[in-house]
Amino acid sequence: MQEPTLNLIDSPNESKPSWRNPLLQRRLRELDGLRGAAILMVVSFHYLVSISAPRFQLWEWATRSMGLFQTGVDLFFVLSGFLISGILIDSRASPHFFKTFYARRIHRIFPLYYGWLGLFYLGLVFNCDQKWGVHLFTIAQNAPLWIYPVFLQNNAGVWFGALTPTWVSVTWSLAVEEQFYAILPAIVRAVDRAALGWGAAVVIVISPLLRILVHTQYAWQFSSVSRMDALATGAGIAVLIRSQTAWHFLRRTRKIVGLAAAYLLITSLAASYGIRGIPLDRFTAVSIFYGLVLILAVCHSDGRLCSVLRNSVLAYFGRISYAVYIFHVGVRSLTDALIPAFQPNLLRVALVVMLSAGVTILLAQLSWQYVERKLIARAHRVFHY
Repeated sequence: MQEPTLNLIDSPNESKPSWRNPLLQRRLRELDGLRGAAILMVVSFHYLVSISAPRFQLWEWATRSMGLFQTGVDLFFVLSGFLISGILIDSRASPHFFKTFYARRIHRIFPLYYGWLGLFYLGLVFNCDQKWGVHLFTIAQNAPLWIYPVFLQNNAGVWFGALTPTWVSVTWSLAVEEQFYAILPAIVRAVDRAALGWGAAVVIVISPLLRILVHTQYAWQFSSVSRMDALATGAGIAVLIRSQTAWHFLRRTRKIVGLAAAYLLITSLAASYGIRGIPLDRFTAVSIFYGLVLILAVCHSDGRLCSVLRNSVLAYFGRISYAVYIFHVGVRSLTDALIPAFQPNLLRVALVVMLSAGVTILLAQLSWQYVERKLIARAHRVFHY
C-alpha cells in the first residue's frame, strides 16, 4: 500500500468542497505595518548611509548595520508578489479579470509616476542641473529617455552600460514590479493554483543561477532576471495560505519559521561586518527571510511581531509609502545641493536629513489625501471583478 504524501498545495479540482481561508475575509493590518517598515528602512538607508558624513568609528558601525536597510526594497517585492498574486488567484474566474486588474493598477501607479517623470523631463529641457548647480537630471552616461515611460529603466546598466539619474533612480524597482504585473495575470488565468505554486518555487531555485549569468554586467543587480525570486516568494506564499493543508502546516510550525528567520537575519548581519557563515546567495537569502517574516505576520496574528506591525505609526507610513518612495531621493538630493556647506558638517547632515524627511512626508500626505486616495476609490467604484 502506497504511503500518503504531504501535499501542501491542494488541488483545486478535488471533489471536496472548496476551502476558503477565513483570514482572507478581513483586511490584514499587519501588511500595512510591513509596508511601513519597508519604506522606513529604505528612506533610512538613503538618508543616513548613502549621504556623506564624518567617519567616526561609531558612525561606521551604525551605517554598516543600516546597510541591510536597503533590502527594504526586497520586502516590497515580497509583499507585492503576495498581494497581487492573491488578488488574481481569488478573481481568476471573473469575466472582467484583465480589465479590472489593469484599470486598478493604472489608477494606483500611473498618475504619481508619470507626474514625477514629467518633472524629470522638464528638468532636462530647462537644463536645471546647470542652472541650479545640482546633479539630479543628468549623469555622465544617461540611460535612453524612452525606457522610462515603458518601465524598462532597471535594465539600463545591462543593456546600455548606463545608469538612471538621481531624480528617477529609485524607479528601477517600480519597473521590476510593473513587468511582473504585465505577465502575471495571463499566467494565473492559464494555470491552476498548484502549477502557479510550483512555478514560483522553480523561479526561486533558478534565480541564483540567472544572477551568475549576468553578474559581470554593469548594474546587474537591478536587472529583471536578478530580482525575480522576491516576487516569486510572495506569490508562493499567496498560494500556500489558500491551501487548507498548507495553512494548518504553517500554523503548527511557528517556532521553526521563527528560528529560520532569525538564522537568516543573523547571517545577513554578520556578512555586513565581513563575517561569513554558510554561503548563501544574498538576494535569495533576503527574499526567503522576508517570506518567513510575512508568514509569521499572516499566520500568527497573536504573536509579538503582529502586535508591533499593527502600530499606528507603521500603518501610516505604509499608507503613504508609494509617494514617499517616489519622492524621497529627489527631495533629499535637492535639499543637499541647495543648503550651503557649513561646520560642523555633522550638524549640516542632520539638518539636511530632517528637512528632507519633513518635506517628503508632507508631499506624500498631500499626494495621498488629494490624489491617490481619490483615484483608488474611483477605481474600486468603477471597475469590479
